[in-house]
Amino acid sequence: MTPDSEKALSTTRVDRVAYMDNIRALTMVLVVATHASYYVASSPSEPKFILYLAANFCTQIFFICDAMIYFRKNPLEGPHDDKGDLIRHAKRLLLPWLIFNVGYTAARGLAEAAGMFGRHAILGQPAAQVILDIYGSANAPHLWFLPALFLLRAARPALRQLWRLPGPALIVIYLSYMLVYEPFHELLVPYKVTDYDPISHTFFGLQFLLLGVVLARYEKFAHRFALVMAAPMLALFFGNLLINGVQPIPIIRNAYILGFFLLSMRLLPKRGVLTRIGRKSMGVYVLHSPIIVKFLSIPVALLPLSSKILIPLLAVVTYAASYAATVFINKMPYGSILFGVFPKKAKSVKIRASGLEPQQGE
Repeated sequence: MTPDSEKALSTTRVDRVAYMDNIRALTMVLVVATHASYYVASSPSEPKFILYLAANFCTQIFFICDAMIYFRKNPLEGPHDDKGDLIRHAKRLLLPWLIFNVGYTAARGLAEAAGMFGRHAILGQPAAQVILDIYGSANAPHLWFLPALFLLRAARPALRQLWRLPGPALIVIYLSYMLVYEPFHELLVPYKVTDYDPISHTFFGLQFLLLGVVLARYEKFAHRFALVMAAPMLALFFGNLLINGVQPIPIIRNAYILGFFLLSMRLLPKRGVLTRIGRKSMGVYVLHSPIIVKFLSIPVALLPLSSKILIPLLAVVTYAASYAATVFINKMPYGSILFGVFPKKAKSVKIRASGLEPQQGE
């Protein structure tokens, strides 16, 4: 291999990681916009509509990116330190989940004691109920994603055996799981401890992990024909939206998610501002809600503007504040531990695995 070809190959690899960072950054804006819509929407239908457009692929994209980063290099090649990886994933995902869940629950309790809430979810409740609420992320519902992602990573020793299968078989497995997930989920409902039970949501994330495996197998093909494939998928989604309105049809929803991902893959391939922002997505994710977005919604809601302007405005200022807080916390001694990153080990450990983890050298 010539030096020029090595340079070209290296650039291609960097750009492929960069586009996933860019997609995560864009997706995080939509996550924040989804939560912002509840605070400044002028009618109950607006959050529903925004949820359909944004929340339909927010955490789903994170599952896809996580799978692609892990599977884009042959996961069957050893050696594997599954025990060490499990401990690292627990620190990276379960520790922030626990810290922020307990923190937000304590903040809610203090706010209730100060008379800021008419309904008490903490004060006067049995200790077992409070613990159950922490498990189910009742006071910060978006945090369900972290333990769900951890459980999927814990299953990697089994899931990486999928890579032995030919590409068409992977496609069949993904499509089959997508079709059976909805009836399967209905069977799980009676056993859910809370609405945001992380175990049941793990099965939800599995379908998008499988989609990520398929994309990892066909990454070069997907990148080359991204626009050609994305166009009919997005046309199907928006055409159905115009004709039938908001309808969560699994096949159409997943076509929308895949179309958005392919479009972003093609249009956001280079390193830039989005790349840097995308690498701070963990901090923004755990910090933006419920306190920051709620606090900022108070002055934003007073502006004499349409909610169609207030929602993106609140999303942008919330994202900016959360990003600034993430940078500030990371600069504090041991502050990064809040996000599951231990400074002493960060320089010596090669991080390979995640959609929300920092890249090497970050």
